[in-house]
Amino acid sequence: GDFIKFIKLQLTELLTQYGAVDLMWFDQYENKYTGAQWQEIKAHVHALQPNCLVLANNSTNFMETDIHGYEYPWLKIMKLKPLPPEDNTNVAEVCDCITPGAWYWQTNLTEKSVTSTAEVVGMLKLCNSRQANYLLNVPPDRTGRIPEWLVRRLGEIGQAWQSPKTAKP
Repeated sequence: GDFIKFIKLQLTELLTQYGAVDLMWFDQYENKYTGAQWQEIKAHVHALQPNCLVLANNSTNFMETDIHGYEYPWLKIMKLKPLPPEDNTNVAEVCDCITPGAWYWQTNLTEKSVTSTAEVVGMLKLCNSRQANYLLNVPPDRTGRIPEWLVRRLGEIGQAWQSPKTAKP
């Protein structure tokens, strides 16, 4: 079908019917359906909302994206640039998982198997030092809720971030 026409119709609705949109995240922007017309799609977003930032996930070229997104666990596994460079001055975001290498809920997760408070706070500091936003994925369980032990971990991260000397492992 005409994927580009369909996508542009959806984008037109999203970008004209619901007020200001600050950012549009496009995962897999270079897929076989849209890759050749990516610049047309990006231009369409900017035409409808000039102040909207377009993120072409995992792009390394500012012709393709307004912001560089780094999917930390994925890019690390792929042995690609997992983080913005130390001297980064460009807008960037680092996406990470509190779960071991997966964006989704895993039935064998326990309090001990997720990223520690100290590690998350360390990544927050590292991202801040490299001018990057840090996005931490926390998946809900199969009931659609975030388990209490994971909510506690998030509270510990918040406390440690506000007072770095009290960071718990």
